[in-house]
Amino acid sequence: MRKSIYKYIFIIILAVFLTGLMELFNLRFQKGDIYPAYSSLRTDPLGSKVLFRSLSYFKNLSVRRNYQSFERLEGNPDSILLYFGAGSKDFQLREKGFFQSLDQYVIQGGRVVISFLPSQQTSAQVKAIPEKKEKKSESPNHDQDEKDRNFDSMEKHWGIVLTYENLIFKKNGEFVAKKFFLTQKPFNNFQKQLPLSIPWHSTMSFKYSNDSWHTLYTFNEKPVMVEKNLGRGSIVLMTDSFFFSNEALLKDRQVPLLSTLFQGRKEIIFDEYHLGVISQHGIIDLIVQYRLHFFLLSLFCVFVLLVWKNSSLAFQDQQNNATVQLIETKKDYFEGLSSLLRKNILIKNILAVCVEEWYQGRAIKSDQEIKIYIDDIVSSENKDPVRGYQLIYKKLTERKRYE
Repeated sequence: MRKSIYKYIFIIILAVFLTGLMELFNLRFQKGDIYPAYSSLRTDPLGSKVLFRSLSYFKNLSVRRNYQSFERLEGNPDSILLYFGAGSKDFQLREKGFFQSLDQYVIQGGRVVISFLPSQQTSAQVKAIPEKKEKKSESPNHDQDEKDRNFDSMEKHWGIVLTYENLIFKKNGEFVAKKFFLTQKPFNNFQKQLPLSIPWHSTMSFKYSNDSWHTLYTFNEKPVMVEKNLGRGSIVLMTDSFFFSNEALLKDRQVPLLSTLFQGRKEIIFDEYHLGVISQHGIIDLIVQYRLHFFLLSLFCVFVLLVWKNSSLAFQDQQNNATVQLIETKKDYFEGLSSLLRKNILIKNILAVCVEEWYQGRAIKSDQEIKIYIDDIVSSENKDPVRGYQLIYKKLTERKRYE
């Protein structure tokens, strides 16, 4: 009994622990801080889930996330790819297939918006950061040729690079980001629809070497938002991603800028692949897709019942084995019968029961004298069945001797 109580207590504690663990993971996933900054799966100020959910409310828009490489994306004049939170070094050295996939998406009519992580570093600070020294190879020319053949950069492929400007001033001994506004120089209809000025939160700017890029916003004549037309689509680069964050949509919404970027686009794709959020089709995806949660719950319940049944059978077997061990002693059958009689027949009745059994096996009903004598002894010696037995035995022995 005590073992079964401990078993049930263990099951309850295990259930409470698993429930708490699932609730903890659920809270972490709901908050989304396990995802990188500007991910559409993140709900804190650094995420962009508010923008994703807001656009999803429009019935004429198709809003989704991309968890696969760009090679599988197909562009069209109604689609836009949002690439938020890119690192400053993400485009310095990439596979050639990466830029070719983006170009193919744009040529087919899609628009790609790439916004970099806001940075408050100055050019002097960037230069002061020591670069990692690469191991010298025995054949440097061969390695360089292989790198040029397999890899590409934003500067080489698109003719544009990131630079840092001195947009920070010192005040009261602390470095404070200086709030500044960008002036617009319209050159086409797309630029005319943009707001005249917007706040900026990054010290990075662009520097391009060909005329295929057009400046959308500048600060001190330094481009911070540029656009390039390619085929039927266009590429938009921004040195700031703050406009798309949850915090910006709460405190400083730039609705004209966002509406202009999304204008004419019915398919909006939030890219999560570059943030490391990759979709790998497996059993969990099938469960979510076909809603097999209750099926798995049923299987789990069946498993628990099977375990409980097997444990109950094992417990019964242990009890049976213990009973068998108790029965298997050194006592013989006579002692067992005596023990059984002691438990079921009172002492005062033992002599009468023995005589009654003896009567059934003996033909003494005709001998009334002996029968009366035995009955008198049984009635008079019920408190001392041993003495009564001795008297009966003595009487029967004498009777047999005379016969």
